Amino acid sequence: MLNCAIKFKEIFPMYRERDVQYYCCPFEEDWEKVEKVCSILETFWATTNIILGSDYPTSNLFLQEVKRIKLVLDSKANDDDDFVRAMVRKMKFKFDEYWGECNLLMAVVAVLDPRQKMTAIEYCFSKLFPPSEAQQNIEKVRNAVFELYNEYLQANELREGGNRKDSQVSSSSVSESSASGSGWDDFDEYVREYQTGPPQESELLIYLEKGPIKIDSSVPRHEFDCLNWWKNSKLTFPILSKMAADILAIPITTVTSEATFSAGT
Repeated sequence: MLNCAIKFKEIFPMYRERDVQYYCCPFEEDWEKVEKVCSILETFWATTNIILGSDYPTSNLFLQEVKRIKLVLDSKANDDDDFVRAMVRKMKFKFDEYWGECNLLMAVVAVLDPRQKMTAIEYCFSKLFPPSEAQQNIEKVRNAVFELYNEYLQANELREGGNRKDSQVSSSSVSESSASGSGWDDFDEYVREYQTGPPQESELLIYLEKGPIKIDSSVPRHEFDCLNWWKNSKLTFPILSKMAADILAIPITTVTSEATFSAGT
């Protein structure tokens, strides 16, 4: 709305000349304030469109955008203009009140974005927190990710243990029917037994050690479908992909885009 008003900046004085009852014409200093406010709110507007403008869950995008807003507020907190400085300090107070503590969900979903992983946590936390707090929160996130993965791993072992019992009960029937089956039957049974055995190395360690993946720079970052990437990686990371699907599906916010800048919310 402010950007639209700036485009018609020269129209307001003309309207005042035609209508003697028009007492709300902005002064030149008002337009200067509007332009300064727009330069700050532009970041918030862009972030809102990225976070709430996609058709799929975008919780993995949130950490980078929060960091982006933090940098803008920090850069304007000591602005030479008294008006800007007072406005930004109020905004920064609300920001720190809400994001001052480590948000585990926001951090974990960033780790589960193959483009970010723990590298994003280390980078963003160095911008969001003082050095001592940043390192503590990085370790907090790392521990949370490994604890969560271990829970999924244990649940999978219990489930696969039950499956192995079922396969042992039916093994005689499989051998009896092998004569009438195809040559693939024995091999398929071997593959099933091999896949249900204990993993040689943690999927999470393999995932993190490879580092962030690179994608085509011509594709906007917010259009990367993280859930689809994990769907295509189910064979490589069967347990971790299940964990990623569950976590990434959690909405990071329930505020609609129309209400984001509403003073009543």
